[in-house]
Amino acid sequence: MKTPGAKRLPGCPAIDVWWSRSFERGRAEETLVIRQEYEDRSTADVLELTFGQVYDLIDALNKAVENT
Repeated sequence: MKTPGAKRLPGCPAIDVWWSRSFERGRAEETLVIRQEYEDRSTADVLELTFGQVYDLIDALNKAVENT
């Protein structure tokens, strides 16, 4: 994790997020890809979400923040 001053905090693996677009069967399919790579192991956790799942995730995060 990076602070506003761009300093890296130990123990917080970076998270990369990007949109992915593939063309299958004559139409574009877009998904959001979330990737977290760990420095102490040679693997990464990867989530690929559809637009509907992204909206549900945003809604759940907003509700969780409101209840804290």
